[in-house]
Amino acid sequence: MLLGAARLIQNRRDKLKGTIKLVFQPAEEGYAGASYMLEEGALDGFQAMFGLHVWPFMPVGTISSKPGPIMAGSSRFTVIMQGKGGHAATPHNTRDCFYGSSCTPATCFSRN
Repeated sequence: MLLGAARLIQNRRDKLKGTIKLVFQPAEEGYAGASYMLEEGALDGFQAMFGLHVWPFMPVGTISSKPGPIMAGSSRFTVIMQGKGGHAATPHNTRDCFYGSSCTPATCFSRN
């Protein structure tokens, strides 16, 4: 997408004022590529910055946007669930962490 944008910008460069920087982000899917770019100063001096991401559910030729961060997250987290053992004859005396841990991923995926 960025190379296509570069071609379009290059074809219209005589009509544009100012400086346009095109930046490819290394390791953008969860490996902190933007953090390294910030540390090295690659993102200094911008008045505005736009990021693009392929989203296969959008109709061809459309763009979706909103103010602020969007699709900004590729994080890891740890969940610790603790239960209380028991007996099948008295399930009301247990805290069943197996049920909770099996429902949590399904709920996360169905809501996101």
